[in-house]
Amino acid sequence: MGPPPAPPPCPPATKESPLPSKSGASSWLGGTPHVSGGPVEEVRFAARMLRGYLTHKSDDFNDDTVFVCHYNWIPSRIQEGPMCGLVALEIASKLFNKNISIQDIVSLAQKKGVTKLGEMFSAAHMADLAETLYGCRTMVLQYGLGDQKMILDHVMNGGAILLPYDIDHDFHPCCKNGKKAHWAIITGFLLSSPKSSIDGSSLKPDEQETYLYHGTPEIMQGILRQASDCDIYICGKHGKSRHLGLWNYSKMRTSNENLHELNPDIANSLSKWVVPVEGGHLSGLRGKAVLLFTSDK
Repeated sequence: MGPPPAPPPCPPATKESPLPSKSGASSWLGGTPHVSGGPVEEVRFAARMLRGYLTHKSDDFNDDTVFVCHYNWIPSRIQEGPMCGLVALEIASKLFNKNISIQDIVSLAQKKGVTKLGEMFSAAHMADLAETLYGCRTMVLQYGLGDQKMILDHVMNGGAILLPYDIDHDFHPCCKNGKKAHWAIITGFLLSSPKSSIDGSSLKPDEQETYLYHGTPEIMQGILRQASDCDIYICGKHGKSRHLGLWNYSKMRTSNENLHELNPDIANSLSKWVVPVEGGHLSGLRGKAVLLFTSDK
C-alpha cells in the first residue's frame, strides 16, 4: 500500500498580518484566553471561542452546528528558550504518572548528544527520549497526520502525539516552509457537525453550552462513521501558551508536511545547535509524528 494522498498545498505566502487584538476571535483558536478549572472548563472555553471564530469568519456557518469533544487532560508548561519539543515531552509525563522535570529531560538529551540548548530537530530522537523517560512504546510516523483513522484511534485509546509544525503569531498552524517550526502534544479532538447529521440521544450535553457535547471513544467512533460532513479539530498544548489549542486537522497536516528550511537565525549559527543534516536540515521533522502509547492497545 502506498503513502496516503498528499495534503492540499500551502496557500501562497502573504505578508504577515499584525497581531490581532485581545478581543479578536481569530486569536483564540490556537491558544484560548486564560480559563481556570479542569478539562471540562478548558474544553468549554475553547469551544466557545471556536464557535465565535467560525461565526465571525464564515458566512455559511450553520447555527445548527454542534461540537462533540474527546480530550485527555494534560497540564500546561511554558518553555524558556528553544525547548518546545522537550517541554512537550515534559507535559506527557502526566500521562505516565511520572514526576520528571524539564531539567531532567534536557540533561538526558544533552547526555545522549541530541541537543545543546534544548532544541529538537529529530522526531526519532524525540521517540528515543520518550522511551527512555517513560518506558513506553513509541512509533515515528513517516506520513505525519496522513492516516486520519490511525491518529484519531490512537488518541481515543489514551495515547498522545508529539507533532512538529509551523506556528503562526496567533498559534495557528501555518506554512512558513519550516522557519517557524515548533512542537505540540495532541491528546484529543473535536468534531464539528450539523446536529441533524448525528444521533444525539447518547451524547452527554455540556452543563453550560447547548451546542457542546462531551464524547466517549465509542460515541466519537459512532459519529465518525455516520457524519461524513463533520470537520475535525485536534486538541493539544504547547510551550508558548498555557491554554488548550484547537487546530484544524487538515491545516495541521499541511503545516507538518511543509517543514523544509531552518529559521535563518539557526541556519546562521549551526555550531550552537544539534541539527541533523542528512536529507536536509528539517528532514527529521518534515512529515513526521511521534505516537506515545500509554497502554498495550
